[in-house]
Amino acid sequence: MKSPDHQQLMSVINKLVIQEKWQRAPKKLGKVVNNAVTKKGNVALELETAKGRCKVYILQKNKNLYETAIRIQQGDTVSVVLRRYLGKMYCVKLVKK
Repeated sequence: MKSPDHQQLMSVINKLVIQEKWQRAPKKLGKVVNNAVTKKGNVALELETAKGRCKVYILQKNKNLYETAIRIQQGDTVSVVLRRYLGKMYCVKLVKK
């Protein structure tokens, strides 16, 4: 049986781990150059950042991000948090500035 002190310690450690996960995730800030829908129905945003252009994908199974991504137009400034999978950058968090 876990003591209350142990439970509180684990709670604090879990909060710190979640914070660190978001801090280490790659982030991009840039202007939307192109907003397109892929063959499978996902959204592909092309961003113009300070270091050049990058392509970011938003999966349609993530309903909240997908709704926001559909409304984004060319010229809008967005901030994204990404994850890399098989060489492509997928959006985890999307904020329109």
